[in-house]
Amino acid sequence: MLFEPLDHILGRRSTVRLLRALGPLDRPVSGREAARLAGLSHRAITALDELAALGVVIRREAAGQHLYRFNREHALADAIQHVFAEEERRSSLILERIRSVAEEAGALYAGVFGSAARKEDRPGSDLDVFMVVGHEDAKERSRDAMILALEELQEDHGVRPTPVVVALAEAQRQVREGSPLLRDVLREARRVHGGPLEEVLSG
Repeated sequence: MLFEPLDHILGRRSTVRLLRALGPLDRPVSGREAARLAGLSHRAITALDELAALGVVIRREAAGQHLYRFNREHALADAIQHVFAEEERRSSLILERIRSVAEEAGALYAGVFGSAARKEDRPGSDLDVFMVVGHEDAKERSRDAMILALEELQEDHGVRPTPVVVALAEAQRQVREGSPLLRDVLREARRVHGGPLEEVLSG
């Protein structure tokens, strides 16, 4: 642990998510708030205490509770923050590529849905992309363009794409018929291009 602290700092999903949540903050937070920001249960306190033992997180007692903050003076702090900055840059590049292809295809809407949008994706999860185009005859061309672009993303970023492209009339029909796919997309999709999906479908 003394000479290979990254095994413990970055070796568990809970510690990584806590560091990702605490890094940008300029104030200490309670363990409960840190867990909430990281999307973890209250049991994340154990991981916080482990990070505090490693010195990457500073723990202080105040008003009968422990407060935690990222230790920017730690020897590995810059490297950890750089890793998260590169992670964010990778996400931006992926979404920008999707946006660019959707715009070039004249799509009315493009968004990411499924486990990636819910932040529940795992290694090997697909990147589900939903795109609405104006007319049926544009569907195949737009889908081919998206597949080609996303194949590049797979090679460069390890992303496995699954594009779903529908014409506007088809999407509107699916909404009327209570399609589970459209219901999921409307509930969870992260918009990348175009107006809000509800507005697009009502147009």
